[in-house]
Amino acid sequence: MADDFGTAIYTNCAPGQGIDGVGGMQFQSHSPEVSREALTIIRRHLIYEPPERLIRERQPIEVFPPSFAHVYEDGIFATAAGIYLGREANGTRPGNHLTHAIVTGDPRAYRSVRPTQLFRASFWRTKPAPTTQSEPLAASWEPGPFDAAEAGRFVHGQPEGTALLTALLAALLAYLKDNRVS
Repeated sequence: MADDFGTAIYTNCAPGQGIDGVGGMQFQSHSPEVSREALTIIRRHLIYEPPERLIRERQPIEVFPPSFAHVYEDGIFATAAGIYLGREANGTRPGNHLTHAIVTGDPRAYRSVRPTQLFRASFWRTKPAPTTQSEPLAASWEPGPFDAAEAGRFVHGQPEGTALLTALLAALLAYLKDNRVS
């Protein structure tokens, strides 16, 4: 169905808590329709990377920025949001983070919403799933507060925002042309 998104959660797990069954960073859960190929794409492109400087400085969790990313590769669309959690699941070492991804092979699942409009949507998880099998995203999902008007306000609120956006779009178009992506 076009409205369906599978889900996957990547975080630090205690032994037996994640899909691999061992302790450490791994996919803690995923819904049945998320393939190993999709998990590989998520791991390669969308996993949260906490700023090392903030970890070294022992900054409070609230200072760490969230992540948000989208990728299309090999017929798979994936969008993910990540956060810093602090200490690992089975220890005291800092560096634990969580990435929640939604995955589909059908672009119609996004409806008329652009992936960027999912930033700060209410469905993003900030805790591991109760088991290693997560539920697909509910069909009742709603986009976040980031719409076209908000994007315009953001760009215009940045120093030289229009020039920065123009440069970013030019770089993206050059990349797409050089890599024959349409």
